[in-house]
Amino acid sequence: MANPYLNDFRSRVARVERAHRRGRGFEAPGTLGRPRYVVQRRRSWLRPVLLIVCAIILFKAALYLQIGPVDYNERVARLRAGSQVEQIGAYALQADGITVWLANFMGELFKAPI
Repeated sequence: MANPYLNDFRSRVARVERAHRRGRGFEAPGTLGRPRYVVQRRRSWLRPVLLIVCAIILFKAALYLQIGPVDYNERVARLRAGSQVEQIGAYALQADGITVWLANFMGELFKAPI
């Protein structure tokens, strides 16, 4: 005669093995398990966008410092006369107040004449 508890035991073992294959841990009832301590963080898109904008401004300031204000503005003017992609580049690369200030600061920092 078969033991009536044997089917219950086998189903529990199958359930535990299935959980083990899925990577779940085994926790005692009533304890705080590992999922309690894992914090789900939402990744913000703000940090990468801000990093890209700062890199572009730093690149513009370095170009402005290296080329000089007259040549830089002439090159941007040549871009404005080009295709739509070049016009977008000219809009992005035009010398604004932050770029000029940062170029002057970098010039003083590196002792490069501007």
